[in-house]
Amino acid sequence: MLAGLRLRGLPWRLATLGVALVWGAVSLAHEAGPADARAASASRAASSREPSPVTHVQAISLSRIPATQLRSLLFLCHRGPSSSGGFNLGVGENVFGPVAWKRLSAGQQTEFDQQWAAAAAASRSLMTPAQATAAGYVQAAPFNSGVGAHWIKWSLVPKAFDPTRPSMLLFDGLSGHTVRLVGFAYWVDSAKEPAGFVGPNDRWHRHSGLCFSKDGWLAEQGVKNAASCDGYWLSGRNLWMLHAWVVPTFPNRWGRFAPTNPALCPPPTKELTSCQ
Repeated sequence: MLAGLRLRGLPWRLATLGVALVWGAVSLAHEAGPADARAASASRAASSREPSPVTHVQAISLSRIPATQLRSLLFLCHRGPSSSGGFNLGVGENVFGPVAWKRLSAGQQTEFDQQWAAAAAASRSLMTPAQATAAGYVQAAPFNSGVGAHWIKWSLVPKAFDPTRPSMLLFDGLSGHTVRLVGFAYWVDSAKEPAGFVGPNDRWHRHSGLCFSKDGWLAEQGVKNAASCDGYWLSGRNLWMLHAWVVPTFPNRWGRFAPTNPALCPPPTKELTSCQ
């Protein structure tokens, strides 16, 4: 709050200082000779071409989200449903165990293999947080056991599904582990379940009533409407998510599209089961 007050008061102080400087320059020009007056006038003209300090202060963004990505987030907020309501969330992240793989036809298998290879190749340039940041992604939630930490590139969410351009990245965050990419998460804005990878094995799910703070961090889920969110609110009804464990060095023994990955679970303690 105090920081906010200082920012709001700063333009007035700068404006007052500016008035004082101009008044001083005018007085000096009046008292000086013609040559000095011309020099003072030239100095003031040069200063007027420099950026205004007040404009600089007002341009400061308090958000971690880059400006181009923030515009995409606001677009999603405005075009989505006005309430989360009750809807089928899909398989969700509550499927904790192996997921059956349905056999593909020969033609489907060929096309799927091409899609999967393209996604795996794309993952090689996004293996570290530094690479993800350079590509426009920003972390939006802490590490979640069995799933990973979600990084989002908001400008890709409204785009059609592309196996090489995921809107979300999943990073390892277990204690003692290197922070590295472990999978893709495709988050797609669509009125119905998207057509993703070829075949029937995609396991799309949705999250209801997502409230992101002003700095782009997921604050809460299950929020009913925008009025109840102090930040950026998304209904979730039109946003479909698919986890895909495409990183060749981090396969998921429970399935390529399993909602959870046991390699991201902490060791069990006593009678407690990992990730539960």
